[in-house]
Amino acid sequence: MFCTKCGKELPDGSAFCTNCGAKIVSEFSNGQAQKSDPPQPETASTTESHRVSKTQDGIQFSQQQTAEQSATSASNTGSEETNSETVVQQIIGKNAEYYLTQFVRMRQGAKSKINWASFFLGIGHASYRNVWREWLKAVRLPLILSIGLQVLGILLLQIQFILGIIVECLSIPVSIWFWVAALLLSKRFNQIYMRHVEDKVARHDLKPDPSIGRAILTWFVSWIAYMLLMSILSSLLMSALIGAFSGANEQILDDMVPNQEIVDSIEPISPETDDSLDSQAYAIDMNDYVGSWMVDRYNSYMDGFVGFTIENNNDQFYFSANGVWNQGDRVTNIEYAQIELNYEGTQAGGYYEDDRGNTGDIILDFEDGELYLTITVDGSGNYSFAMSHEHCTRDYDTAGNISEPESAPQTQSYKFYHEDHTYSNGMDGLGGYTIGEDHLWPTDTLTITDADLNELTRMEVAAIRNEIYARHGYTFSSQEWADFFATATWYVPNFAFSNDMLNTTEKQNVETILAYEKARGWNQ
Repeated sequence: MFCTKCGKELPDGSAFCTNCGAKIVSEFSNGQAQKSDPPQPETASTTESHRVSKTQDGIQFSQQQTAEQSATSASNTGSEETNSETVVQQIIGKNAEYYLTQFVRMRQGAKSKINWASFFLGIGHASYRNVWREWLKAVRLPLILSIGLQVLGILLLQIQFILGIIVECLSIPVSIWFWVAALLLSKRFNQIYMRHVEDKVARHDLKPDPSIGRAILTWFVSWIAYMLLMSILSSLLMSALIGAFSGANEQILDDMVPNQEIVDSIEPISPETDDSLDSQAYAIDMNDYVGSWMVDRYNSYMDGFVGFTIENNNDQFYFSANGVWNQGDRVTNIEYAQIELNYEGTQAGGYYEDDRGNTGDIILDFEDGELYLTITVDGSGNYSFAMSHEHCTRDYDTAGNISEPESAPQTQSYKFYHEDHTYSNGMDGLGGYTIGEDHLWPTDTLTITDADLNELTRMEVAAIRNEIYARHGYTFSSQEWADFFATATWYVPNFAFSNDMLNTTEKQNVETILAYEKARGWNQ
């Protein structure tokens, strides 16, 4: 038999031409297979027209051929050497023998076998064979539904937890549907790929299909998309779970039994006399205790003044405190820590964080109309409010504001600050200068401005900046600065110094001074 396209003589029963790759279609007459005759020379006035036609088995490809072309092709057939790689093999590339065998089987009416590479490698394999569009088309519906249900379920978890769980469960069978679709696709893959090869032959596109680069790019894009989606889903899921468990914890607190105290670490004080048996705890009205209070400091080792207020804001109670140590050198504040009354109505408590970074619990005990304050501190504490069951007295001299008693320490004096104004001492060097009990500038409580800095010398500005760190025991590597602050009676080196010890005002002042020095080229 001969190829109807190029005239190459072929073995009987060939499915494809080994020279040009064209599909060979046998002709049947009276139920008997007939061999194709070799192309015969034609006269100049006659030509044979072969048109492209589609059949059930595939696509036949032909072209118009003149008598002279047929004669030339037939005469050259014998002299040409058979090419080791056919056009179809060139398109298929690697594993061409496997796919050609499968193509012949399917042409003979056999069913397409499962292509396991297609199933396990998925879109990567489809991209390698350049049929990724067909892969997406086959699995797009279950893929979109699976992703959509998972996203919808996680979103619903934050609104209606049970409904979200139901939607998440529905995504499971849809995911199974996706894998079933992928399995069915792998069973039809060889047939899909055969049609793809036939289409390329028809378009005379002989570029090989296999592409490692395209497969890697497809896997990489798919991986990025998957990780991005998982990151979003994980964040949404974590947020939903936190919200769900928070709601559960709030319900547990609401249902707390009477014997559960707000702070378990505080042991109840046992009565020491028989008279104390007459003192029974009873539920109180927190509004009776709203106002300003002072701590008597009988039971705690504190050398500073502590005052606090209890406020009612829309039926929510808040605790604020102010502490002053070392003759006004250190000030610590707690602002608006929320407190709640316990089940029995005999104790209020809450969690706090002061402006020096100390954290702990606030416990207010109401006993026979008297108020006792306990403040715990996590860790060692830095000028903290740590105290245990201190008796408190109302401050009737203020209208909601915390005030110090008459015995409160006097205001700290400063070298470069007096009566709300900044002054310069004309300091141009550190040698021979003594600080003593004074400080240089109130950087821990006041915000310094460029106007203040304009009044000072370059050395005074640098001294004020370093004093912010010296207040917390910073150890200076410069011997000159170490000797300078050693003249201050309040300076105590602290080898555990950390920038976290600085309060908000001090950090802001450091930034202001550094910016001021940089603008003038002083700290370069």
